[in-house]
Amino acid sequence: MDEKRKFKRVPGKFVVQYSELSLSEKARDVFLSQLVNISASGLLFESAQAFAVDTVLKLELKMDRWQKFSSDFYKYDQTSVSEPFVAVGKVVRVESMGKGKYLIGVFLTSVYESHRDALKKYIESLSEAK
Repeated sequence: MDEKRKFKRVPGKFVVQYSELSLSEKARDVFLSQLVNISASGLLFESAQAFAVDTVLKLELKMDRWQKFSSDFYKYDQTSVSEPFVAVGKVVRVESMGKGKYLIGVFLTSVYESHRDALKKYIESLSEAK
């Protein structure tokens, strides 16, 4: 089978915090969930909420030490508390798992390029560790 993905996808047991992004000033619900897998261009997570395809989400991923792979001027060391990886993404897939649970596939549409590069390196390090 030919792999059509541009970036390597790896299983990820990270916590993702997400909310629907909107221009309205109305407060949005914030949800927490578990990632199923991640790549430099997208992610898949389990959710108790179904979102329509094309819904835009703000995402914050809790991944230990992802910033050490960043090319930014300030580098976080091994003992630093890592900031969440923040991105904006568009829902491209919603699959019902039954019992009120869904798999949500998200394409990352807005990420600082240096952070996307750091994410690629972080994912490579995870796949090499296996």
